[in-house]
Amino acid sequence: MKSEKHNSKLKLSILQIIMNFGYACRQMLRIYPLKFACQIFFWTSANLLSFFSNTYMLRFAVNGMQEGKRVEVILLYLLLMIVLNLAIDGARAVYDNLISPLIDRRCERRQNMQIYRRSPEIDLENYENPAAFEVYDRAVSNGAGAIGDVIGCIGSAVSTLLGVFMSAYLLIDIDPVLFAFVAVPWLFAPLRMLMQKKGYEYRVEQQRINRRKDYARRTFYEAEFAKEMRLTNIHRVMQRRFSDSVKEFMRLVKTKGLRIALVQELTSMGESLLSGWVVRVYSVYRTLVSGTMMYGDCLVAMNLVSELSSVANCITGTVSEIYSIALDIRDYRSFMETEPKVSPNVNGSEPPVGDIEFKNVSFRYDGASADALRYVNLKIRRGEHVAVVGHNGAGKTTLVKLLMRLYDPTDGEICVAGENIRNCKLREYRHTYGVVFQDYRQMAVTVAENVLGRPYRDSDEETVRRALEYAGIADLTEQLPDGIHTVMTREFDENGLILSGGQSQKLAIASIYARNALTVILDEPSSALDPIAERDMYDRMLAASVGKTVIFISHRLSSCVDADRVFYMENGTVAESGTHDQLMRLSGKYAEMFRMQAENYTDSVSDSVNAGGVCHA
Repeated sequence: MKSEKHNSKLKLSILQIIMNFGYACRQMLRIYPLKFACQIFFWTSANLLSFFSNTYMLRFAVNGMQEGKRVEVILLYLLLMIVLNLAIDGARAVYDNLISPLIDRRCERRQNMQIYRRSPEIDLENYENPAAFEVYDRAVSNGAGAIGDVIGCIGSAVSTLLGVFMSAYLLIDIDPVLFAFVAVPWLFAPLRMLMQKKGYEYRVEQQRINRRKDYARRTFYEAEFAKEMRLTNIHRVMQRRFSDSVKEFMRLVKTKGLRIALVQELTSMGESLLSGWVVRVYSVYRTLVSGTMMYGDCLVAMNLVSELSSVANCITGTVSEIYSIALDIRDYRSFMETEPKVSPNVNGSEPPVGDIEFKNVSFRYDGASADALRYVNLKIRRGEHVAVVGHNGAGKTTLVKLLMRLYDPTDGEICVAGENIRNCKLREYRHTYGVVFQDYRQMAVTVAENVLGRPYRDSDEETVRRALEYAGIADLTEQLPDGIHTVMTREFDENGLILSGGQSQKLAIASIYARNALTVILDEPSSALDPIAERDMYDRMLAASVGKTVIFISHRLSSCVDADRVFYMENGTVAESGTHDQLMRLSGKYAEMFRMQAENYTDSVSDSVNAGGVCHA
């Protein structure tokens, strides 16, 4: 059943193919119209000149020898043919190795830049949904190339059709019977189209398996997995996952890959027998036995039938390729044209400044069986410092994702200064917030660019240094050879900076200071910090956030003591709210959780002191 559903997604009607090709042509004309002109002009002129040289001139030369024409005339024909072929080969070499790669790379860059500009608008759920992510992956991997392939198909089709008309005219002039053999490859056209479709399905399955295999492979060398791979036996599980993926790939190749290869080979053998050897025998018979065909006509006729047969194969192959390309374009088009659920609302209002309010907000992740948030009602006053706490899975991070409009609520609404945030321009609205999530990832750019979240300008130096100082990480960067211009990670620089978990979180917090946002949201900002560093981080943040709204998201409750208010979440709802003192007097679940953590903290500190240990970030 699943296979049938999947295969249905790989079917296109003729109208859909035409529409997708039209879309690709419009894209290419807008992105790089020069590719159209260059490809069609070169292919057409080169093929026509090559046909004239290798067919008409060859025929005149060989027939001239049989008719007893002067040797000088024959040699002249042969010399011109050689010179023309050398010129065509040279032009093709220049085009294929210089002109075409330059044009293709420029087209690829412009096409991919469109994809990269589009990517930030794609709904976050597409990254969490395997089926949607596969479409996204195919669009990025194959879609841009497919746009360029359309131009190749058009250029090939134009030059091929001109060659067909010229070849057919000459072949009919020599012997109309031979022209019938040209139709042989068309008998195999439906089979070729079917195999092209099967080939596309085959590639899609390969991509799916390779995605799993590549993930398992990355766990063995990427830094984010290094500790777990060494401290547990999880590497055995990943070894098995990798091995299973390889075995699945091999099974796929042995079954579908082998069948496709066999059918393609049998098709080629059938075409070669009917349109190749039969024609040769017939032509040789007329030339050597019956004497009804000139030597030059025999040679040209065999070449023409072979050429026209290959052209027919090329056309049928092109038709099949068009189908495959159209499927890739469909993925690309779906990616580029799908309207995100979280609308960018470019014509919306400017983001307001004021109180944040959740009104009966519920939310359920796509495919989930239960709500992550249920009828949440809370209000955060402007300039207030609040803590949102609770156990893992309580809905704290989901609350932040909705506030940042990474998702929109299933029910209810979120308002700022009384206005629904859906009415605001999305990009401008998000820029009013400074957010750091627990799983913050450093980019392979400089320290300064990581802090700024954008390209560095000379005027930014003071902003970056002040932010690093506020975050308590300035001493580290000052010791680096290139200072704030040191490249992070080792993706682009083998001497790139690798930070510890605590240092990485401090760098993330520095980005909050640098952006000078009106509202600061810290989702588990101290998970990699020891208690002393955590306390220092909170003190620095509160001192630098006077007049700003600050939201701490944490399951560690040390942030709650200094908060203006605390929201305790449980099972997707706000179970308790109030100041720290009020909730402690309530002696509810918050108080129970706080006392338990306080006891554990006291025990851990006592053990550390007795052992003479020192905590470090």
